[in-house]
Parts: sequence; C-alpha cells; structure tokens
Amino acid sequence: MKDRWSSAICDRYQLHLSEELREWLDGDWNAFHSTSEFSHYASLSTLPDAAPQNLWPGFMLPDTLPIVGNRFGDWLCMRINEQGGVSEIVHWYHGGGDFLPFGITLAEALFYDQCQSSRPDHATWGEVVPREDGKPSILNWIASRLGVSVALLEEIVASFRAGQVSDGLEAIKSFGWCQAAVARDGIDLALSTPLRVQADPKLATRLGVSWEQEMTSWLFDTSLIPNEYHSKLQEMRGADNPTWLHQNWDEAERIAVEAMNQRSDLAWAFDIAGWGAYRRGETSVANERWLKGLRASLFSDQSTRLRSHWFDNRMGKFSAAQLAKNVEQFFSEDFKDPYWMTLLNHEAGGIHSRVTAYWMKLAAGSSIDPKERYDLWYRAGWDVGCHEVPLFESILHGLEESATQAGWQSRASIAAAYRARLRRR
Repeated sequence: MKDRWSSAICDRYQLHLSEELREWLDGDWNAFHSTSEFSHYASLSTLPDAAPQNLWPGFMLPDTLPIVGNRFGDWLCMRINEQGGVSEIVHWYHGGGDFLPFGITLAEALFYDQCQSSRPDHATWGEVVPREDGKPSILNWIASRLGVSVALLEEIVASFRAGQVSDGLEAIKSFGWCQAAVARDGIDLALSTPLRVQADPKLATRLGVSWEQEMTSWLFDTSLIPNEYHSKLQEMRGADNPTWLHQNWDEAERIAVEAMNQRSDLAWAFDIAGWGAYRRGETSVANERWLKGLRASLFSDQSTRLRSHWFDNRMGKFSAAQLAKNVEQFFSEDFKDPYWMTLLNHEAGGIHSRVTAYWMKLAAGSSIDPKERYDLWYRAGWDVGCHEVPLFESILHGLEESATQAGWQSRASIAAAYRARLRRR
C-alpha cells in the first residue's frame, strides 16, 4: 500500500507538485532499488510536521525542501518557485551549505546521481547498500519519466563507470538534462590534473608552502606554480611526464561563459569565466565578468570542488577578491556602488556581519515591493552567509512576511517551517 505523503506535503506547504513528484512521494521511492549515493528517503514522513527535523535553518536555502538524502548529511531538495511549483532539484552540501542545481526534474537529478556514483573516482563513505531482491533498478523509473529506454541510460552510466566521463557528460548534455551540473563537472574535468588528486596539506608542508593559499591556488591554475617548485613536485611524484600539470583552460572558460549566459545565480560560472580571460591578459573582460557575478551567492561558488577558495577571504567572494586587486584600474572614482563599498570596507567588521547588515537594512526599508523585499531578506542570510544565528529569527520572519504579502504562500509556509525548526534548536 502506498503512503500518501504527497497530499500531506502539498497541504502543509500549499504546493502544486507535478505528477512525477506526487507518484514518487506516494510510494515510487520504495518500489525501486538504488545503490547510488542519494537513496535515503527518511525525510518524507517528517516534512508535514510543524517543525520538520530534517530542515537545517540558516543553512539550507529557505525556498527548498529536502526529499532524498545520502545518509551523511547531504540532500537533494525541491526548490519552490513563486507559484508553489518546483523549479529545480538542487544538491545541498551539508559541509558548508553550498548548493548545485542537479536538474529541472527529480528524474534528471536521480539519473545524474546514478552517473556520478558510478565514477571510479567518486568519493563514497560507508558500505554500498546491496540490491534488494524483487525490486527493479531505479533506472526503470527514471527512464519512464525521461521518456527514453533503460538501455540508453545504462549505456550512459557505463561511460561513467569506465572512466569516460567526458563522453557521459556529452551524452547527458545532448538531451538537455542537468545543465548546471554537467557544466560544473565539465569544467572540473578540464582543469583536473594528477596533482589535484595527490596534493594535500602534508605535501604543502614538505614543500614549505601554505596549503590554503599557495598550494590551493596551484591546484586551481597550475600556471601559478613557481618554476622552482616544478622539479620538486616531479621528484615527489616519482614520474617524468611533461603533461601532468596540463589544464584545458580554453575549454573551462567556454563552458563557464555558456553557463553564465544561461543563468546569473551561479558564482562558479563567473569566477571561472573571469579567470579564463584574466590569465590570457584580457583584464577588462575578466573584470566585467566578475562584476556581473558579484551578487551571486557565495554558496553557489563550488570553491572546494574547483579549488577557487584561495582568495583573500576578507572580500567574501572570489570575484570580489579579484576585482579588488585592480580596483583603481577598473573602477572610476565616481563608482560608488554601495554593495561593492560594503565588500571593500574591511574596517566595518567581518565580511559576514557587514554584508548581512547591509541587506537587512535594505530589507527593513519602507516603500519596497514585497517581492523585492523577499529577495533582500534572502540575500541577508544567503549571500555570504550570516554567522550570527539569532539573526535568522528576523531573517526567516522577514522572508515569511514578505512572501505572504507577495502572494507566495508556499514560500511563506516554508520560511515559517524553517523558523519553527530554528526555535527548537
């Protein structure tokens, strides 16, 4: 007998879910078996609660609801739009609160998880859950939802399992699935080197360099490695291969530019596109790209995966840190954008407190359209992150109130649920 979670969840949050999601919530999750990373569905029974225990207030995006976990803290979440429907499925990382869009539909997201979990270099924790007798593979459900054959999906998964990741990514892209995730991983593949796999803080110590700034910057762009360290790294690696530090920055930049032209909320697209231009001497182009991505959330930068977290953390974001290096050349004296000035003003407290205060002050202003006010409260909590937990009471209340005034009842209900959970922590 199927559980009827979809009605309870829709009623609780005033959602308008697709047939795909309704059937999944009502029992399809239990009818198929998966050995991929995201295969834990315990949150479904708690979502209708007044203060669902799997909500992470102040960390999870306040317009998302978790529906599939990996048993280690990460979740695939439904992102709710203004009308109460699902705009996309995002992978939320519990380690730092980062997020990555995994697909427009749940079927896309689950398929991408199948592909990623099949990679030889995929990081896994704990034991893989063995297949349960009598339950068909989840690829059957995914294929029916994507309108393709199981054989085709198995062929794509096989590419990933064989380490032919580029072929697999191209196959997924040809169907228009998982666009942001495919782009992120395409960039990661273009910039991957053996050094990225082998480097760690111990190697940095042996070389006498800092891990967080120096060596991490080398992993981001191997052209930043000083000449005197090339031979040392070769000796430590125990091999003689002149291409072992090769990166395809042209390809990475191409993918990033395509991604930043598709949507404006992914910081990693602007970071990589800007650096690609900068490293070949087109500073003006680089600065223009970084400026366009300046307001994209820090939690969308994928800095750990792409190794871009070596910047001056006083600036909060990679794009801001790069712009600050040549502020005098790029910005005219009359450029007084208040947000940019807030990022630059290191004397006004830490980056998190001053940026949060900036957005909260704007959100509290009078005569603001409630839709704009919702966006301002959102940025107060999830631009560079708010480190003062008590402030999230005001931020979530602001989101709930402005969403209600805007007629976004689903978003208001979700913000209220996060607020209720916050009060129980």
